[in-house]
Amino acid sequence: MLDVEVSSFSGEVLASLHVEEDSVAVSAIRAALEPALPGACVRADLVSQAGHRFEDDEEVTSPLGCGCIVRLVAVLSSEVPDMCLRRFRRCAYMGEDSDLNAIYSVEVPGLRKGLGVAMREFRVPSASEGADHRCVDAAIAGMRELAGQSTWHPRLARVYGAFFEPWDCRIRLFVQRLTGPSIAQWIRQSGPLAMADVRGYAADIVEALGFLHSSGVAHGGIRGASMFLDSSGAVLEAPSGQVRKAADKLRVQQAWSTVGGWCKLLWLAPENLTGQESSELANDIWAFACTVMEMGTGQPPWQHLRGGDDNSIMEIFCVVSEKSRRGARSLPVGTLPEDCLDFLDSMLIRDMAARPAAHEVARHPFLRPD
Repeated sequence: MLDVEVSSFSGEVLASLHVEEDSVAVSAIRAALEPALPGACVRADLVSQAGHRFEDDEEVTSPLGCGCIVRLVAVLSSEVPDMCLRRFRRCAYMGEDSDLNAIYSVEVPGLRKGLGVAMREFRVPSASEGADHRCVDAAIAGMRELAGQSTWHPRLARVYGAFFEPWDCRIRLFVQRLTGPSIAQWIRQSGPLAMADVRGYAADIVEALGFLHSSGVAHGGIRGASMFLDSSGAVLEAPSGQVRKAADKLRVQQAWSTVGGWCKLLWLAPENLTGQESSELANDIWAFACTVMEMGTGQPPWQHLRGGDDNSIMEIFCVVSEKSRRGARSLPVGTLPEDCLDFLDSMLIRDMAARPAAHEVARHPFLRPD
């Protein structure tokens, strides 16, 4: 017989396990520990009192024979070590994003069961092609810092970590996998959202954005395709802007060479297209306003200003940099209610320094009708 007791560093007993054999698999101990792990924890390493860290394929035995209690300490973490990420296993190909970066469903050793993990692959030029990968190192460090945060917003998908493989020129970013339909998918199937839903989902996302911005981190990819629905509201896709920006900087031929990629420019702030110095946090606010417009109209932002089916880069550049100057008031009369138009215009300010911060947007009367 063998009894195993798992405690936290503070001495709180998290799980106990009794087996009739004289050894027990680490995987069985993890299963018993699972229900006691706090929500912010994505993994728990098991360490003996002598300091040995157990791997998943090991077994725990009593050094003093049967009938003794083996006491282990659970080292809780919200960050996945690089060595675990590098042992990932692809489960399924999930498609590509609008920049043609591949997305896979993966399993990562050491993560809690039931945690859905997606891996985004960003392919970049090699050093032999003249690429300077120092910007990648900075982006990876930023993602690891995010992954290590002990608190997280429930309306923002988690970042688990990232690493770069110079030999195959791929940045691999590991994030929480979201399974619900995206708002863009929902709109394509069902048309514009009811205004009550626009309010509710916008409130969810701006709270998540405020949490992210409070750490000085921009999302860099806000639009209907990056917002997913679940039973209680909207969840914002994990931020990948730092990695995406580094990858775009290094690519010899931009992935925006497709129609879908060009159309993504419709969510960008004007200063992004004119080569001005820009604030990434302010860019997020403009993109968020465009996404609210997308939810309310059931179409990509500024669709009413575009000339038929012209998806050329020049047409889209003209729409974003010039035709959008009237903001939400350029929409046909009656498209959106007055309070929504006022909400949009409070963010669609061409002077990026004058755009409100996320916490200020969250206090707008449109999101708090009562």
